[in-house]
Amino acid sequence: WIKSFKKVNLHPKFRVSYNTWLQRINSHIITGEAAYTRTSIGLYDAMPALWENISVENRQRVLSIINTATSNKSNPWTNKPFILQLSQFVDLQDVPKLQICHQVSKHDPSVIIGQCLITEDKDSDESDTPPPPPPPP
Repeated sequence: WIKSFKKVNLHPKFRVSYNTWLQRINSHIITGEAAYTRTSIGLYDAMPALWENISVENRQRVLSIINTATSNKSNPWTNKPFILQLSQFVDLQDVPKLQICHQVSKHDPSVIIGQCLITEDKDSDESDTPPPPPPPP
């Protein structure tokens, strides 16, 4: 156990300052960019899967419920009726994830609507497809 405690800077006799320890293990540290690559879509692709499975209308309802509950400066996340109200939209075990979704939506409101999916018909022949009509003047 001594060897492992030294490696994680927990051994009291061999402990060094946090900055010194970080310099020592710098080659082993991987930043978040290695696990998550930012895209032009924004934070939507980093949202939990349950968020993507909720319709846009229900996302807005969920956020409205949370905003109303948090407006009085109390902690609604310990309130049973509040939790049960949110469980109408997701499984009870996933309700805490909605708190994260709420925080992200305050930072980036585009996650409410989500990404626009463009579907292509790869079997169609573009030469047979007429051009779209010009916009009215």
